[in-house]
Amino acid sequence: MQVALYTIQHEQEWSIYISLDLRVDLIWWTALTKREHMNEQICLVTTGVPLGWALQCCSQLMALDRSSMQQEVWGYHIHRSLLDSCHASLSLNSSNHTQNHPGINNTWNLLWDIQTGWTAAGYYILNSKEEDQLEGDPDSFLWKKQLTREAAYISTALQGRSLLFNEFTAMLQDSDRTQHNVKSSLQLAYLNQHISLLSAVYKVDQPKRSHYLPMWLTASSTNEARCRRCGGNRIRYTPCASCGSAACGYCEDCLTLGRSRECTLLLQTNCLNTELQPADLRDDLQQETMNISYRRSASAFCTSSYDPQMIQQRWGLSPPQTAAAYQALLFLSRPVPEYVVTTPDPLLSRSSYHKRNQHIHNPDIRHPSIKERFLLWAVTGAGKTEMVFPLLEHAICKGGRAVIATPRRDVVLELAPRLAKAFPDIEIAVLYGGSEDRWQTAALTISTTHQLMRFHEAFELVIIDEIDAFPYHNNPMLSYAAAQACRSNGKFIYLSATPSASLQQEIKRGTLAHAKVPVRYHRHPLPVPQHIRMNSLSKCMAKKQLPASLQSQLRQSIDRGAQIFLFIPRIAWIEETVELIRKYFPHIQVEGTSSQDQYRTEKVNLFRQQQIRLLVTTTILERGVTIPRSDVYIVDAQDKLYDAAALIQMAGRAGRSIDDPAGSVFFASSDWTLEQKKAVNQIKRMNRIARKQGYLK
Repeated sequence: MQVALYTIQHEQEWSIYISLDLRVDLIWWTALTKREHMNEQICLVTTGVPLGWALQCCSQLMALDRSSMQQEVWGYHIHRSLLDSCHASLSLNSSNHTQNHPGINNTWNLLWDIQTGWTAAGYYILNSKEEDQLEGDPDSFLWKKQLTREAAYISTALQGRSLLFNEFTAMLQDSDRTQHNVKSSLQLAYLNQHISLLSAVYKVDQPKRSHYLPMWLTASSTNEARCRRCGGNRIRYTPCASCGSAACGYCEDCLTLGRSRECTLLLQTNCLNTELQPADLRDDLQQETMNISYRRSASAFCTSSYDPQMIQQRWGLSPPQTAAAYQALLFLSRPVPEYVVTTPDPLLSRSSYHKRNQHIHNPDIRHPSIKERFLLWAVTGAGKTEMVFPLLEHAICKGGRAVIATPRRDVVLELAPRLAKAFPDIEIAVLYGGSEDRWQTAALTISTTHQLMRFHEAFELVIIDEIDAFPYHNNPMLSYAAAQACRSNGKFIYLSATPSASLQQEIKRGTLAHAKVPVRYHRHPLPVPQHIRMNSLSKCMAKKQLPASLQSQLRQSIDRGAQIFLFIPRIAWIEETVELIRKYFPHIQVEGTSSQDQYRTEKVNLFRQQQIRLLVTTTILERGVTIPRSDVYIVDAQDKLYDAAALIQMAGRAGRSIDDPAGSVFFASSDWTLEQKKAVNQIKRMNRIARKQGYLK
């Protein structure tokens, strides 16, 4: 995308801005001048500049001391900044380009002056219209009325969102209001400070130097650019037909969500809810806003206090669940230290206004706060979902929004009906790749972690389910997305049965608030894994034989009517393992599945219905699957793929049902490894804690 650059002089100080529709800017600033008598002249610097260059130029120039700066000096700084952007682009491209970008020149066009009014160039722009701009006479009442209405609609539609321009237009197309003048509306919303116009990929500010070096001499293609959507720094540079740059960077980290480029417009709402509107665009108009109904009925379900007994009665929680939920509620009710952000006020002097309005030119200074976090450390099968119901109720009753982010789509689809049943009066958005609810705004959202990249300061409560699981674990991109989605006064709740070593260290240091649930909802102890010594699975497949020890245990599980999970470490081994087991147990239905199986969902459903008795699978089913009366066999448990957390999660498939709380777990391996010992020790430790606290039956 290409934009225009223009500059304004006010009280002997210059400022510079970008524009998607110069007509909107001219009407806006001249209206403000008529009311406040502040601006002296408006000059067009250039048109057709790549968005990334223009925003970087604005950020650099607005950081200068511009008080009493002469026009010639100001013009020199603008021209040099644009040239630096152009040269940096050329230096990152392997082709031999020698010409400057056509949008760079060293002459200005005066558009309006407080003494003489409109110039010929100003009149020409007012009567010019480009693609996706509002038709009509910009000085007419109807034009201003329509633009004001549509800018208000856009500002509301973007609340809590972080969308690329093409995603935003897709959202409008899916709504009842398809707009062909979107750039004009966006520009007015930007001037009113309701939204931010950002480049999806931006250059990181370089450290200040004692002497000036042109940017193209200090540019680094590896670490100077970052993606504003995902926070990644794997930026690749290619020539771009959209903006004309010889090297326009795009992010490789979040490419699956659509190309995030340096010249791609990223739209975000400002956390400041200002009502700044020029008189000429708002006089005698009632600003229209989109009515977003959360269908809240606070009186129907909000509790008046956080009494544990009331929580237990309302949600039917067990004593350990109630105790953990109560601790989490106390954490949520604790006030967050306020971070004071100054609110721009156009009634101040223009100098003060622009200094206090720095976040428009440098939006990365708007998120300094570190969110408060709470860990719900609950064993597998403890009922973590039910424990978060009081927390969701708390956030929604306070007028906020909440999101539950989980690693996989199938978990999202499983949670949706349970939450709909728990909160029948609340509108719920269910988000995953290809979801029909992708543009829905609701009080409660259930989402895959990747979908959080499309939100910005949207939620007062962010709940991350299975924080130790792939893909969230050790993924800076998803951590960044979650932090961006949470409001500055929001809080995080982490859910995990196997928190990482770093989180456990934070707990020991006392820097992470937490509650521990050491027992399942039925209050029976966790099944402790038993060891079956056997050769590696590869040797068994080569000999086409199952060891007698494994055969014996499998037969006992079959005879007691159990459903059997048989975990193996390699997808490539599934088919051969299935055939080997069928050879020894031809009278039962044996199947295999993995992440590559297009019929995985159907097979899991058949397994749940007992039409499949033994399911050979990988770690894809280590979480989020509950099968009554099940036994678990982890073959090749010594494999390096299995750490203690994975072993605990797989073992957690057994004993989850109140009708069969003592299901069996077996680690079948040639060696008794440290990770197996850690897993067994943690399970035993949780049982000891539960027994000590009186939770076990």
